[in-house]
Amino acid sequence: LAWAIPAGIVGGPKYQHDIFWGQTADRMVKSFAHRRPIYWYLPMLPVILFPWLFALPVWRSLANIKDYMQETGVRFCLAWFLPVFIAFSLISGKQPHYLLPIVPAFALLAARGWTTLSDVKWFDKLLPALVGMVIGAGLLYLPTYHQHHYLAVWVLNIPSWAGIAMILGSVVLMLGIKNKQQYLQRVTLLGVWAILVLYLGVIRVAGSAYDVTKISQHLKQLQDQNIPLANIGKYHGQFNFLGRMTKSPDQLAESQLDAWFETHPNGRVIMYFDKARPLGDLVPEYAQPYRALVAGVLTQTQWQTWAKQPHVPLAVESDVNE
Repeated sequence: LAWAIPAGIVGGPKYQHDIFWGQTADRMVKSFAHRRPIYWYLPMLPVILFPWLFALPVWRSLANIKDYMQETGVRFCLAWFLPVFIAFSLISGKQPHYLLPIVPAFALLAARGWTTLSDVKWFDKLLPALVGMVIGAGLLYLPTYHQHHYLAVWVLNIPSWAGIAMILGSVVLMLGIKNKQQYLQRVTLLGVWAILVLYLGVIRVAGSAYDVTKISQHLKQLQDQNIPLANIGKYHGQFNFLGRMTKSPDQLAESQLDAWFETHPNGRVIMYFDKARPLGDLVPEYAQPYRALVAGVLTQTQWQTWAKQPHVPLAVESDVNE
């Protein structure tokens, strides 16, 4: 971190405060991003430790740990997991992946207790299978849920086979388990299967909404033609790097757009919508899914046509980031 000292000298007092104080003390007590309540990590544990948190033998194995507290390895893992979990819960800024460094401690503790288990019961197979089936049913229901509640636009593109594969895989994997070794293998495969289904069925579908390469290149082409650009809402520079843009678009409120177009009649405006076809039959110059919204590049005529139509309040890009 030696770079921070000369950078702070060049950047001035405000920059010094931001990197030396804002990124340390402020992030711990009053984070500017990802601020969560103290209990936030508890409901995240089923996701972080999936599928093991739903495997009842794992809980029985952890309960047996109390009989091995004299072992150095057990005490080490507890000292590794518990204080870090509590400390991270007290820190204002929280993200699920912050807990990844303590997952191995959980695995080692569960493995130590696992050696004391005699065998698995018939009902031990039910909970992992049911959880997998619920995930599959949720994937099938998401597009329908989207019709009544606002979700990311790309949710509509989640294929039905993803939910079906998750349901069938959960049932097949948890059938025919005869001993605890098989149980361990099948639960592991269930976790791998869930990741595979979510990657192929969800993440690949959502990927286009988080890849801004094409819209960035389109904006760069406009900029190379000396066409002025504006952005509705706060602009975070998200298109500058991939588009190799030399200047950021003007940041405007929707109410300022008419006046801006009077000064820049051949300009383009970047707008963010919460509907898949916000312009009705009018197709924008460029549009693509963008995070939970749709980003569109509009000409003056397209903006005026859209503005005359009845519509819900326009979503701004800062809504997505916050």
